[in-house]
Amino acid sequence: MTGIAHVPYLEHRKPGFLYRRRIPARLLHPTVRNSARFFPSRNTSPGSCLCVSLRTHVPADAKALASRLTALCDFAF
Repeated sequence: MTGIAHVPYLEHRKPGFLYRRRIPARLLHPTVRNSARFFPSRNTSPGSCLCVSLRTHVPADAKALASRLTALCDFAF
């Protein structure tokens, strides 16, 4: 479990592992970019984050899936 802390965009929650990554502002619709003023207490505004359940509780599987998703997002963004 100690290796999970060094994997970017990977979060461990009670239901399992999540992949959470912010979408670059240049790719967001202008209304989503400006919605942060309506949600000042949140870290991210709605629609500005890619959040995917990895549907696993196994750390090794989660690391492998997160690294694949990171590579795809790096290519896409």
